[in-house]
Amino acid sequence: MKKLFNLFAAALVVLAAVSCEKSDVLPDSDVITLTATIDNGGTKTVLGSEVDSEGNYPVYWSEDDKIAVIQQVDDEINIYEFTLSSGCEGRTNGTFTCLENEAVGFDVKKEYFAIYPASIVTGTSFAGIKLNIPQEQSYASNSFGLGAMPMYAVCAGNNELTFSNLMGAMKLQLKGSSDIKIASIKVESWIDSNQSAKWTLSGDANCSIGTGKINFSSSSSSNLFDNVSLVCGDNGVSLSDTDKGVAFMIALPSQNNNNQFFKVTITAANGQTKEITATTANVIKAGMILEMPVVDCSELNPQPVTYAYIENGVYLGEGVAIPCKIGEETKTLIWAPVNCGYHPVDYPYGKLYQWGRKDGQGYAPYDNGNGSKDNGASAKFSNEDLPETLAADTFYSKWSATEWTEENNPCPAGWRVPTLDDVKGVKAHYSNMVSVNSLSGRWICGDNEYIEGMPNAIFLYAAGVLYAKYGTANCNGKGLFRGSSGHYYTSTLDNNNGQAYRMRVNGSNGVYFSSDGNKSNACSVRCVKDAPQASSFSNN
Repeated sequence: MKKLFNLFAAALVVLAAVSCEKSDVLPDSDVITLTATIDNGGTKTVLGSEVDSEGNYPVYWSEDDKIAVIQQVDDEINIYEFTLSSGCEGRTNGTFTCLENEAVGFDVKKEYFAIYPASIVTGTSFAGIKLNIPQEQSYASNSFGLGAMPMYAVCAGNNELTFSNLMGAMKLQLKGSSDIKIASIKVESWIDSNQSAKWTLSGDANCSIGTGKINFSSSSSSNLFDNVSLVCGDNGVSLSDTDKGVAFMIALPSQNNNNQFFKVTITAANGQTKEITATTANVIKAGMILEMPVVDCSELNPQPVTYAYIENGVYLGEGVAIPCKIGEETKTLIWAPVNCGYHPVDYPYGKLYQWGRKDGQGYAPYDNGNGSKDNGASAKFSNEDLPETLAADTFYSKWSATEWTEENNPCPAGWRVPTLDDVKGVKAHYSNMVSVNSLSGRWICGDNEYIEGMPNAIFLYAAGVLYAKYGTANCNGKGLFRGSSGHYYTSTLDNNNGQAYRMRVNGSNGVYFSSDGNKSNACSVRCVKDAPQASSFSNN
């Protein structure tokens, strides 16, 4: 069940300028002092314990807190920075100071505005005060990260400032054994349950002077993000198996109290992820905490998860987890460590598969250095009409299929031929052409920049193609381009020409995809497995 907690909407700030005679010469130590009192609990940065039946939290000033004071002086709009005085942290009241020679022109008797924290203020515009809402927040136990919950205040020319929260917050409660450590939590939200468009959650924004509301759409900046992340330190945050687990507070914009459909991605310190999708709409309100249901994260096992790749009863290594953007989502796919059909002696670069066939074909060694050999593959070939029963060791030049069925899946149980979206995601970053096991190819690594020796990368060999036809020549299974080009089938057909998409690897074009080859041609297959990662909660 969701629950809303008041954060106490007002903080009283009294500004008092240090006075002096006109004939005085001000030393550098003279300051303007702001006496800040958090009224009725307050709205500041550090939450205290829950104290009453309505769930109200006391909130305290934090060490090194800074506020920005904005005031128009003649034709200029000036921004002044005031810092919390030493000894005032952990209290509901305190003083802020600014050197007077750094607040030239400031007049407490004229209208002015204030923003907490000062670090998010980037300037002013006709639309209001320019802010940068951080894309990353830092974890704090039972509280917000320092500076994550911004406030706004306006004063019409007297000594009092009343602050209001610019944002609300989501309180996630994650439950699990203490050896499970959370590294980060990412929040995204959509405007509807169909996920037709996302809300902007961080980046450049404007704070309206008239309403004190954050507006991302009025910002002309391209520095806008559809997510916000809570980063949990170098060592992560250990979970608890108590009833409510461990609380994680994430500050979020209210989107003018419109419905939001959230997705939360939890990443453990061991790299495992868990996705939670809200099945109902939620509303984030400024100054309120939205408490979400407790989430059991027991499957984020602290022990490294392994994905054994076994063909024909033979263990061939562990699958490689590679994060990549697939469509509009970022997810992790497990890629086989070797090409399908691998044998350490006979087929060290895997077999080559006609699209839609379960059985792959072998190939003869290449020895002339240009990636082709006249005797082609070691399998038998046929130009005759396809027999009712296909021979596993036969290359059929007139082979054609309209789908790659599960019955003809060449991959081991639990693995599959990748889709076009899968290969689009994994090819985002890759290495130069290098040689591994005496054959050229490239390392590919998805969303991560390639670093030599990195664990989350797979090597795609330039294993060549067995051609049914190349150009105008009938090849009947002749092997070409081994050592210079690799072709990796996807299970996706091009609706425009009926041919299959392939991921291609070579020295001149890098890693790319095309659908310009006949489905009778036999290409490499690198199997994939979906990592368990998605779940949902209902918070009615």
